[in-house]
Amino acid sequence: MGWTDLFKSRSAKLRPDPTFRWFGKLPSYQDYYSNADEGFAVEFCDWVLSGYEMYRSRQKSHAEAEGLPKTTQRLPLASCAIRLPKSEMTLIGSILDFGGDMVGRPFPMCFFAGVPTAMWPGPTSDLMHGVSRVMRDLVAVRREVPSFLNAPGPLSAHFGNREVDIADINGEKRSDEWMQEAKTVSFADWFEGVKSALPIDDLALWGRVATAWGDHIAKLESKSFQPTLRLPLSPAFSIDMQVCGWLHWLQSRMDLSRRTVSLLISREDDAVGHLSIICRDIIPDDLLLITDLARTLPYVDDLSTAKATAFPPDDNASSSASSSALDGRFKPDGTWIDFVRTGAVVG
Repeated sequence: MGWTDLFKSRSAKLRPDPTFRWFGKLPSYQDYYSNADEGFAVEFCDWVLSGYEMYRSRQKSHAEAEGLPKTTQRLPLASCAIRLPKSEMTLIGSILDFGGDMVGRPFPMCFFAGVPTAMWPGPTSDLMHGVSRVMRDLVAVRREVPSFLNAPGPLSAHFGNREVDIADINGEKRSDEWMQEAKTVSFADWFEGVKSALPIDDLALWGRVATAWGDHIAKLESKSFQPTLRLPLSPAFSIDMQVCGWLHWLQSRMDLSRRTVSLLISREDDAVGHLSIICRDIIPDDLLLITDLARTLPYVDDLSTAKATAFPPDDNASSSASSSALDGRFKPDGTWIDFVRTGAVVG
């Protein structure tokens, strides 16, 4: 069955919705700002509301357990491509935290648009170009918000009558432009940018563990396999290049072309970010994937927390080989493109 067969029931009636939409809170108003007047937008808002309530509850419990102050930390900068199962739409947006409303009740602000899920399968790395651009544009809206806060009024007066350019998100326009940058980035430099957030600070050892972690995913691949994966992103290099690179790396381990996965990308200017890949219908808990509380979710396979003890070297391999490579596929002195092109070994 092809991926288009999965959506015969309603996809013919669905259309791209480029309307610039918003939902959330800003410190200029005591309630929610929203123009979520379509089914897919309401479905997304319900997910954010439920997920944020869960985030605050888990954060409070975590603070009590650790003896920390019971304060709600702001969410990191985030973007997303969320598959909405009821409306059969894919929402592409940004999740931005400006501190909540004017009376101090925390909640993020989201800006978004939507396309029919059937129009954007996968994604494989070559289908990310249009979505990556839309994500960048919607994250960049954060630079416009201060001017609105300095002269508050109806949000529609500032952002109304605007559309998001979603023309390139159609499942047909493909691009591998990210590979040009990936060829210039040494894997050692990339690793230097993420190792502070990893339990392993040795490049060769982490490369061996990452390769073994990927082989484990490949062994589990099947039509019923629905993992939630989390991968590190360096603040030193393009997010687009890294997201496409990880998808390319995953393509040799899983059949992304037959799936419709959700993506959550979290990052800060100088901190390690994360790409979360959700291979099933979303649940409220998934909002926690953009936060530090992702580590408390038992269903997540997180390469950022993988330890060497979980993937011991082959007893028959020489110590030198096990410390520098796995089956000769990983090259510590290679580039980012060399790393993400490594294939999996199953069996």
